[in-house]
Amino acid sequence: MVPMEPSGRGGRDEGFTVAEIAVAMLVLAVGVVAVLSMFMSASHNVGVGKDRNLAISLVGSYLEEVRSQPYANVLMRCRPSRNADPAHPDHGVSQDGQTYRYDTGRPPETLAVAANPLAVPCLQLVGLTANPQPFPPGPIRGEVYQYVTWVDDPAMPGTSDYKRVTVVARWTGGPSTHNRQVRMSTLVTP
Repeated sequence: MVPMEPSGRGGRDEGFTVAEIAVAMLVLAVGVVAVLSMFMSASHNVGVGKDRNLAISLVGSYLEEVRSQPYANVLMRCRPSRNADPAHPDHGVSQDGQTYRYDTGRPPETLAVAANPLAVPCLQLVGLTANPQPFPPGPIRGEVYQYVTWVDDPAMPGTSDYKRVTVVARWTGGPSTHNRQVRMSTLVTP
């Protein structure tokens, strides 16, 4: 009879020990949790991206509507009032309602308001939709704000050379918990 060589496990060939199985299950569990966490994060980011893309599309459609208007009609019907909340679109309006700061890094611009603002409903662009305008029905709720300001081009004489239309979409709901605002501007020339 041939004597058996002892294995590297103290001579036992029976299989895995309970400790080895427990360590293997712990490693497997950590891996599964990591993969599930990654999938949950990816799902959340896809939802946030969908909301943001919807808002960008909506803002783009408002800007296209503005571009289709005659230059003389691209005016605000009345002056918006300032909102104290720094996250609110109306926070860029000056205290007296005369100017709007479309970008925090730039000086404020004079609001372009219709000469006879009382002749038409307040907070509305001439020929365009009300301000704020609710989002169309869908997965997120929100409002769209529109501002028209005069732009001074130093290369041109005068101070009201063309108009800047700023559209801000602000929404609630959906997976996003912060930065629920999209702001876009376009210049309108005579």
